[in-house]
Amino acid sequence: MDADGTPLRLIQEPVTVETAPRPSGLVAPARFRHRGEEHEVAEVLRTWQDHGYPHGTPRRSWLERRHRTYFRLRTTEGRLFDLYLDRTGNRAHWQWYLAREVASRGEP
Repeated sequence: MDADGTPLRLIQEPVTVETAPRPSGLVAPARFRHRGEEHEVAEVLRTWQDHGYPHGTPRRSWLERRHRTYFRLRTTEGRLFDLYLDRTGNRAHWQWYLAREVASRGEP
């Protein structure tokens, strides 16, 4: 993030992700491919869940909520990214997205 805490680059595009188990037993991204460029994950810095409702959606049912698991990653090149797994619908429709690049080198 820059000095005022905003992402350096919003992306919000689907990506191809290879996963690997973490010591905690959870599965996390090990590498991802975006626009032909491969990024290897050196470290998962943190994870969090988003179960909110999309903007403008009446809050009626848990089925209308977002079901996303976010991962803040540091790549082997030292870049920081936020990826998320959108778990909407059945498992066959789950999709990985590259949400944003948080920093270009090192952690802010």
